[in-house]
Amino acid sequence: MAMGLPDEAAKREGLRSKLKRLVVDTFYAARTPLPCTACTVLAISVDGKGVAMRPEALRPATAKAAARARATFRTRLAAGEKPTRKRMATLGVVYDVEPAPRRPHDVIAVPGDRAGQPLPRARPSATRTWLCGSVVTGPGPVIAKVFDHAEARDPAHARPWVVLVDGARHQRDLITAEAARRRIRVHIVIDFVHVLEKLWAAAWSLHPPAAPAAEDWGAGHALALLAGHTGQVITTLTTQAATAGAQHRDGIDACFR
Repeated sequence: MAMGLPDEAAKREGLRSKLKRLVVDTFYAARTPLPCTACTVLAISVDGKGVAMRPEALRPATAKAAARARATFRTRLAAGEKPTRKRMATLGVVYDVEPAPRRPHDVIAVPGDRAGQPLPRARPSATRTWLCGSVVTGPGPVIAKVFDHAEARDPAHARPWVVLVDGARHQRDLITAEAARRRIRVHIVIDFVHVLEKLWAAAWSLHPPAAPAAEDWGAGHALALLAGHTGQVITTLTTQAATAGAQHRDGIDACFR
């Protein structure tokens, strides 16, 4: 009898561990819709992140590139550089956000400074955030999982759905296809930070390095984009590219892409 006590204790401990895992898994798998109004924005975002991996864990295409790279001599790598050693993980998020209308100059300062300008309105805050991700599957299954959770919050599709993306075409195509498959109308918004990066590429194509005018140029076009004048910005950039010469087209072409 005494000999059996340790075995019984081990069984109880094993059962306790399994129960803990079950509770945790059930908690994160819960899809209970949370109370909100029909005006509350249902926000979705999906992004990719490279994760450094062991050689045997690389995807086939990356593993082949790594094998080719090992045969090429390189003197040194840049700090933190990990060529052909990363596997793309896909991360997804769903959250609620109350509408918070803002003006262009609430997002970015007008050329010069904010002196004499109204105080910027507060930005919206994300609430009830839910996260998921995978480094094993591709982006498709993660996007489907994100839509599953979002539909659990809004099964009737009564709320406004907004999808925040970084501009990657493949990612955007997958999101659009998933929304169409479920017959959900989504509003796709490109992350403005990525838009600014494109504008800066164009700015430095048209201005000398460190020129103060480049910042005013970028801010002016950014404000125009936020005000909805996309066509005007494209026309202006096209005209400037034509008059600036072929040597200045790289940054502007990158901006259009």
